[in-house]
Amino acid sequence: MRGWRRANFHRRSATRATRPLTGELPTPPALTPEQLQRIADLRAFAAKKQKVAKLLIAAALAEEAEPHHQAAEKALAEASAIMRGVNGIPDLK
Repeated sequence: MRGWRRANFHRRSATRATRPLTGELPTPPALTPEQLQRIADLRAFAAKKQKVAKLLIAAALAEEAEPHHQAAEKALAEASAIMRGVNGIPDLK
């Protein structure tokens, strides 16, 4: 049993770490005031579009609600991309 542990210890200790072991993860760069304002504007725009889409769906106008829903999703995706540090997202058209 003792020899088996020594033989397998080598395999376990050779595993590479997949994340920093020091506990310090790289921090993304701080967002500028302009980026923070853009994120707030995009979220407000998305909230308005979602509200319109919800009202249209409630009025049984689902086809008319789809463009509003897509605009809201696109705005939220752009806000998320800015927060992650990505400079915009590719046009989905």
